[in-house]
Amino acid sequence: MTIGIDPNDHRILSDLQQQWPARTLRNPDGSPLLAAAAALRGWLDILRLLLDRVLSQVPRLLEASDAYLVSLAGPRWWETAAFRGLLGGLGGA
Repeated sequence: MTIGIDPNDHRILSDLQQQWPARTLRNPDGSPLLAAAAALRGWLDILRLLLDRVLSQVPRLLEASDAYLVSLAGPRWWETAAFRGLLGGLGGA
């Protein structure tokens, strides 16, 4: 199976692939176990890239949102009438 990947991301994945065990990467005898290991390593590398690209942004977004809400409603903004109940159990309030 092949999937299209951005050239910059392809370069990152190729670099990660070079860290695999040489026998898994080359699989000189066509071992099905090494083929399965390579497939799993490939997917793990893709997942790591996705996590880094997508989820690594979430903490900064949450922190910036908190700073903005603090500037609008104070340091315990979640306790204000405008937000009470809106967040459910988040924030321990």
